Amino acid sequence: MVEPQARIAVCRRTIGVMTEMTQDEETRWRLGTLYLVTAIGIGVCAYFIHLLLFPLVGAATLATVTLTPQKWLLRRCGPSVCALIVTLTMGAAILLPGYVVTRALVDEVVSEARFAASGEGSVALQKFTAKHPKIGGVVQQGLDQLDPDQSGRQVAGKVAGWVGRGLQNAASGVTQVALLLFFLFFFVRDREAAKGALTALIPLPDRKSERLVSKLSDVVYAVFVGRLLVAFVQGTLAGLAYWMLGVPAALLWAALTAICCIVPALGAFFVWVPVALYLGLDVSWTKALILALWGGVVISNLDNVLYPVLVGQRTDMHTVVIFVSILGGLELFGISGVVLGPVIVAATILLLKEWRAQGEEVHVAG
Repeated sequence: MVEPQARIAVCRRTIGVMTEMTQDEETRWRLGTLYLVTAIGIGVCAYFIHLLLFPLVGAATLATVTLTPQKWLLRRCGPSVCALIVTLTMGAAILLPGYVVTRALVDEVVSEARFAASGEGSVALQKFTAKHPKIGGVVQQGLDQLDPDQSGRQVAGKVAGWVGRGLQNAASGVTQVALLLFFLFFFVRDREAAKGALTALIPLPDRKSERLVSKLSDVVYAVFVGRLLVAFVQGTLAGLAYWMLGVPAALLWAALTAICCIVPALGAFFVWVPVALYLGLDVSWTKALILALWGGVVISNLDNVLYPVLVGQRTDMHTVVIFVSILGGLELFGISGVVLGPVIVAATILLLKEWRAQGEEVHVAG
C-alpha cells in the first residue's frame, strides 16, 4: 500500500512543477506580447506624428511663446474664448504677411525671369564689363563655360517651373498652417492637461519632471524669439535698406538675410556685404557705404541688443551648441528642426545631468 501512495505523491509533485512552469511560460509570453504590441503602437504613433510634425511643433511652439498673453486673457475670459482669441490672432499674424510676402516674391522671380528671357541681362552685363573690365571679364569667362542650353529663355522656363512647384508647395503650406491653428486651439485650451500628460510620461519624480518641462519651454521660447523673431526683424530692416538704396529684387535679398540670421554662425553679414559690393561696383560707392554702415552698425548687431532683452537668461546653451542643434535639426526634421533640434539637445543635456546627480547620490550613500 505504501508504494502506490508514494507513486501518487511523486506524480502530484511532477504535475505541480509542470503546472508552475506552464504558468511562468504563459506569463513570459503575455509580457512579451505586451512589449511587442506596445512597441508597435509607439512606432505607429511616431509615424502619425511624423506626418503632422510641422503643425504639431508649430502649434506647441506658439502655445509656449504666447503663455504671457494667455495668462492675461484667462483672468478675463474662459479657456475656450482665450484659445479662440489666440488662434485667430496667430492665424492673422501668419496668413496675412505670408500671403503678401509670397505674392511679392513670386512677382519678383517672374520679373527676373522675364528680364533674363528678354536679353536685357546681356546688355546689362556688357555695360558692367565696359565699366569694370577685369571683373566683367572674369564673369564673362564663367558664363562662356556654361552649356548652350543655359540660355536666357531656358533659364526663364526653369524659373517658371520653380514657380509652379512653389505654388503647389504654397497650397500644401496653407493646409499645414490650417492644421497648425487647429492644434493650437486645443493646446491653448487644454494647456494644463497637456502639461500634466507630458510630465506623467517623463520617468522622473514629479518635481524634476516639472522642472524639465519648464526648462524645455524656456528653450522653445529662446529659439523662437531669440532666433526666428530677431531674424525676421533683421531681415525687415535689411529689406528696407535694400529697397531705399535701389537694390534689384530687394525682397528676395531681405528673405535671404533673414534666413542667414537664423543660423548663429552665419548672420546678415553674408548677404549685405555682397550687396554693398554690388552697389559700389555698379551704382554708387556712396550707397555702398550707407549700406555698409547700416549693416555693420544696426543689422549685424541687432541680435546682440534684442536677444538679451527678449530672452535674458532663459537658456544657458552655448552658441556652438545651438548652431549644431539647429543644423542637425534641419537635416533630420526639416523646418521643424529649428525648434526640435535645440529642444532635443537641451533635454539630452538635462537628462545626462540627472544621471550624474543620481550617480553622485549613490556614491555618497555607499
